[in-house]
Amino acid sequence: MQVNSVALTAGYSSILNLQTLDTNGPIAFILSVGETAADRFNLYGTLDAAATDNTNAFLIGVFSGGASNLPTDIAARAKTWPFLLIQRTSGSTGGTLFAAGNPATLPAVVSVAAPAVAGAYSAVLDMSTLSAETVRIGSSRQMTALDSFEVYLSNDSSIGSYAGAYYAGRIYGGGGANINNTVLVSGFAYAVFLRVGGSATGTMLAAGVSDRKS
Repeated sequence: MQVNSVALTAGYSSILNLQTLDTNGPIAFILSVGETAADRFNLYGTLDAAATDNTNAFLIGVFSGGASNLPTDIAARAKTWPFLLIQRTSGSTGGTLFAAGNPATLPAVVSVAAPAVAGAYSAVLDMSTLSAETVRIGSSRQMTALDSFEVYLSNDSSIGSYAGAYYAGRIYGGGGANINNTVLVSGFAYAVFLRVGGSATGTMLAAGVSDRKS
């Protein structure tokens, strides 16, 4: 069993890394002893290990200390992200958020530069090193809601456009509860991205996560 943790600070926490845990197995999330119902938090998932706030992060849920601790439904959604951020919204009790699970040797998040102008495609994003059954694809923290991308998938490394590719959906930048922040895919080794709008520079990211049955 391995325990990862992050301090609950006044604003946003530092990154809680789940890449070192086997997300295909059970993971338990819990607050340290001493947190009360007055201590409330927003939990965000991100693909960007350098994230420092909810810019281009996804709001997983809201929770508080006390007897209820971290609800099971929030914990189930949290494990489908490689990195977590915790934002304190009220209370001041110092403490820690713990994540416990079996150690893993998951590969690092892979990335490719985002296409610079609308109508342009990215280079190929190679996801073949990601060993998880399901992969989450999204963009780095620099992207805003104006930055949108069509995601195309293939098992042919020569993919360069939508021709002969599988369309996975459109991703938008921006943070908070943006449901189009990322897409979950499985069974494909390569991806390219077509910029539809916006001009912010950044990267497109993919991380291996657990297979979540809904």
